[in-house]
Amino acid sequence: MLGWFTIPLLAQTWCPPGAVWQDNLIGWALTGCETRTYTGDTLIQGQLCQTIHVWNRTYSYWDEELSTAEYDMHTRLDDGVVYALWSEDGTWYSDTLYWLTAPVGARWNVLGAAGMCPEGERWVEVLSIEDREINGLTLQVRQLGNDNLSGEMAVTAEMIDRIGTPLLSIPPPCVIGESFGVTVSYSDDLWEGFDSGETSNCDRFPNSLRELQGAQLHRLSFGPDGRTLTIQAAGGSGGLYALYDVHGKSIQHGRYSGGGTTIGLGELTPAMYLARLTTNSGQQEVVKFQVP
Repeated sequence: MLGWFTIPLLAQTWCPPGAVWQDNLIGWALTGCETRTYTGDTLIQGQLCQTIHVWNRTYSYWDEELSTAEYDMHTRLDDGVVYALWSEDGTWYSDTLYWLTAPVGARWNVLGAAGMCPEGERWVEVLSIEDREINGLTLQVRQLGNDNLSGEMAVTAEMIDRIGTPLLSIPPPCVIGESFGVTVSYSDDLWEGFDSGETSNCDRFPNSLRELQGAQLHRLSFGPDGRTLTIQAAGGSGGLYALYDVHGKSIQHGRYSGGGTTIGLGELTPAMYLARLTTNSGQQEVVKFQVP
């Protein structure tokens, strides 16, 4: 067993016994948590596949509802490449999830991008590789990027041997809504794993409704003409703001100060919008507002 801790090559092991990933979910109108647990192997069309049980719970600021989802995903490992499998119309398809041995400059299709990006194929590329020691184990960390809508390569994620990326996914650049995940922890039976020190959103459930509906952190008010919006933060804390339409499209973002910040709304049509406000201390609040 000592080899797991001393030979970097074996750090590429995918789904060792007891593998558990915990992530926080963050989106334009939601917050939540997700746990993924490797539960064993199965045969799919004669191929040995890993079964990963997914459980997540999310709170929607838009609907003000708490929901839970639970399902199995499957992966398979072939010569350092992890493929994700999913069912569609009764047929099994596979696509590259991770390429754990990819050199700098290597490219592959972003998982699911073909159905999400109307502009055509999108690629993920290895931009750099570095060794990083995490809890006594040397792991290779690959900095990933993909071609955004302007055609330029943008950094999107870190792919770590054994651990992968948050939510075991690499988001295509054209997904609307800016939903993403943050790795809270990873562990398995052969290694104590990684702990980011982040507080899991799972620890807030089932009390999150009470917490999220508690004292407001911010107050929004409009100017007389309805063309300006003032953000007033409780306690005088500054932070970051982001405005979205009902479809999750980002409209505007920037910083607000503790003393109150007024921003122009331009030519926004009368409708319902969302403001995501994150204080400098990391507290987040999403507020619905109506442009008159």
